Amino acid sequence: MEFNVTAQPLNCRVQCLRIEGELDISTLKAVRQAIDDLLENGHRSIVIDLSELQFVDTEGMEALIHAVVHVERHEGLLSFVGAHPRVMKIFDIMGLSKSKHFRIFKSVEDALSGLATLAPACKNCATRSIPFCATVRSFAYPSAACDPRARLPWLANSS
Repeated sequence: MEFNVTAQPLNCRVQCLRIEGELDISTLKAVRQAIDDLLENGHRSIVIDLSELQFVDTEGMEALIHAVVHVERHEGLLSFVGAHPRVMKIFDIMGLSKSKHFRIFKSVEDALSGLATLAPACKNCATRSIPFCATVRSFAYPSAACDPRARLPWLANSS
């Protein structure tokens, strides 16, 4: 199974890190590097999408725990979304699903709502939340400066 880690902006304040495949000792360095890169570039609100994560071992879990600690040390917020039931079972067994440091949501939209209550207001538009429009299945940005498609033309073409 192929492993892939990709980062993309969800809005002007939140980056999504998508993990696909199996997270184990041979792939955890890529996850750590991706998180380090986001933090080095000033991103402090990160959502890790686990919807395509097929398998995670103890080393992979250690990498996810490390991610939470590392982001919080940089005064950031990290959330997890879309975990398969077998991954959630590991979170439950380890007691992580009850930890206030492990914010686990069912969807990206839920994570954005949860982060909006904790994150500082946007510097461009002063809003705390970016509403999701279910009709067009995209985000409604309060100002052009908040819309990552204005800054990242490749993102506009991927919709």
